[in-house]
Amino acid sequence: MKKLITAFSIVLLSSCASKVPPQSVRVYDQNAYTIAKPLLNRDFVKQKIDTEIFPSASIINPLEGVSGYWMAKNLYKKLSLSFRFQNAGSGAQVIFLKDYVSDNAQIIMHAYGFTINQGAELITATLLGETDWDNDGVNDYLASFRINQKALQYESNKQQARVELPTREYILLIKDVNSDVYEAQILFIHDYIKQSSGIRSEVYKDHKAAKNSLFQDHGAVSFEQGQEQIVFAPSAGDNQRKKFGSKNEQVNKTELSE
Repeated sequence: MKKLITAFSIVLLSSCASKVPPQSVRVYDQNAYTIAKPLLNRDFVKQKIDTEIFPSASIINPLEGVSGYWMAKNLYKKLSLSFRFQNAGSGAQVIFLKDYVSDNAQIIMHAYGFTINQGAELITATLLGETDWDNDGVNDYLASFRINQKALQYESNKQQARVELPTREYILLIKDVNSDVYEAQILFIHDYIKQSSGIRSEVYKDHKAAKNSLFQDHGAVSFEQGQEQIVFAPSAGDNQRKKFGSKNEQVNKTELSE
């Protein structure tokens, strides 16, 4: 039975890396993709991508949790932060997302993505879909990387409770799904904040355009008093026990590095 499961898993994961038809995008997280699509349409026209393949049309859909978790784990381990921080390095000096995560962060993996809850940040990363972006015969990922700023306890008051802190979402192109390092190219930056009068929203093509944005990104993470302070890079993971949920899986850094 184990051999059958293993063999089927290999076939499943191999099918995930199969060539996406020309001018098509294979959608993974339909909800996140639908939200991002209006801002992607212009790039889709430019790249001549006009066909969408949704999960319901895929033979692997019944086991998308298996393939999705595998892809989410790769995203966590391989994603470079060069798209977010200029000092994140490249080549042998690359700083990976996994190096930025503190020992006491809460990491929850799910199909095609994960959340990282640490200090004043809630990070949500999602693989929107897979496509051959530049028609070079190599599959590429479209991904969302969202940072929600949270008010720390000493900052919370009645006035701030009525106005949420800014959120930044990077929509990314990750060239080559089989690469050892996921160097992401920014397609656009979406910054927004919910206010009593509605949502204030701005879209930028790069960091230079977003220099006066309401969201100011930086390499340090704010923590409550008594928590670990972190810039780059945190120490090895802790030894928390793994906890399982019905759809999501809470893990620690050590388990994700295996």
